[in-house]
Amino acid sequence: MALTGLLALAVVAGLYGLTAHLHLDLFDEGFLWYGVMRTAAGEVPGLDFQAYDPARYYWGAAWSFLLGEGILALRLSTSIFQWLGLFAGLLAARRFVSRPALLVPIAVVLALWMFPRNKLFEPSLSLMAILVATRMLERSTVRRYVQAGVFVGVAAMFGRNHGAYCGLGFLMAILIQHAEQGDESLWRKLRMWSAGILLGFSPMLLMLAFLPGFAQHFIDSLMQLTERGTNLPLPIPWPWKLPLQSMPWPQVAAELVVSMAYVVLAIAYPLGLLWAWRSRANGLSGRCVLIACICIGIPYAHHGCVRADATHLAEAIQPLLLGLFALPWVVGLRRRLVSTGLVWGALGLAGLLVAWGVHPELMAYGRNSGVPLASVNVAGDRLQVPADQAPVLTGIKRCVKQIVPPGEAMFIAPFRVSYYPHLRRVAPLWDIYMLWSATEEHQEEMIRTLDEKRVNWALIITEALAEDPDTAFDRTHPLVNAHLAREFESIQNPMLPLGHYLLKRRQR
Repeated sequence: MALTGLLALAVVAGLYGLTAHLHLDLFDEGFLWYGVMRTAAGEVPGLDFQAYDPARYYWGAAWSFLLGEGILALRLSTSIFQWLGLFAGLLAARRFVSRPALLVPIAVVLALWMFPRNKLFEPSLSLMAILVATRMLERSTVRRYVQAGVFVGVAAMFGRNHGAYCGLGFLMAILIQHAEQGDESLWRKLRMWSAGILLGFSPMLLMLAFLPGFAQHFIDSLMQLTERGTNLPLPIPWPWKLPLQSMPWPQVAAELVVSMAYVVLAIAYPLGLLWAWRSRANGLSGRCVLIACICIGIPYAHHGCVRADATHLAEAIQPLLLGLFALPWVVGLRRRLVSTGLVWGALGLAGLLVAWGVHPELMAYGRNSGVPLASVNVAGDRLQVPADQAPVLTGIKRCVKQIVPPGEAMFIAPFRVSYYPHLRRVAPLWDIYMLWSATEEHQEEMIRTLDEKRVNWALIITEALAEDPDTAFDRTHPLVNAHLAREFESIQNPMLPLGHYLLKRRQR
């Protein structure tokens, strides 16, 4: 086990060393970064500021007291969680690996497909779920059913979707195991498993019971999820729908990689589920790993398909990758080491090349190495960012430092949440990521808060998602935009980047 942990540590540390200093995501990564900083300051995720479910913020905040609050410290804390996930995946892989050296290609491929950095919780949790499900399939004991339930509850605190995915995956594994064993203990197993879920979710239950306003926020967020979902949807890029003629060849390769991965998902999981239902769940341990990969992978495929792009695919593909490595062992190639090595070598090489072509940071070393990078200071950390982004970060920081008094509240909209920690400002509103259209009632509440807190400064960026122009701020929040136009005046400054408007409240 120690060697497995060291292997996972070496791979994760290598990736961190290669990529930690590269690039800055002004949007989603900033959403996590700002939330971790405010959680460390004593605020409650979701209640005091717009956030995901709270566990990932408390994880980052806990490490921030040791590592600091900079972006590199945040990336290190998420890499530590990645190490735990990769370690769990390799422990599951040990069931079908006869020699430790064969874990190396598995570790490299799994790690390369764990991105983006701010979402390393997603693939890590799916790998942890596979290990827990494998252990449950191997031995049908009360302890392991309770442990499986506890994991579902804990996963739900990192994201309610993870609780749903893991819950459904474990339920399928329980039913498959029960069908093969043919005993009469199904309801007892489900009771033990359900008790574990309540135990694992108990910290959230305590927050719901004793934090004023948190329960109402939780209910409201659930209602919003049912109305608009978790992501802006993107259709699955099937190979026959790709406009390949209009793309440069590196982009063609990347698009084909992602597209073919969805084809494999669509074929492998239904066939795998049929095989799992007809096979012995309590037989060879390698078979248990493959069944666990199928049961966990099917629900997680939803995450990769709702917004079907390389990023969301990487957050959901771990069960498929590990299952493909387990497949040669299950079908009998384990008895022929040379054949198994060839299969795994091909899988490893293909996985490495594929990940290298779509990994957002590794592309700086690969096919996009011609894109110039520039050094910039971001909240005390030195990063290498694209040359066209560096003057934006530098210019906005100099402009705000020159014009806006220190400590003054500043409203920043709509998406660039990384500006808050970069400029060392605290958001005056609960809303920090204004992607969705807001109701008139909510916009009026935002306006009241701006006036009551006497927020005198605003930084508005005229931008929208490329695939949806309706995500521009003047369309998602027209009342707030009109209020700013009426009550604020634009400050002209040559250091302001293109598309950025610094506004100051008019004196009455």
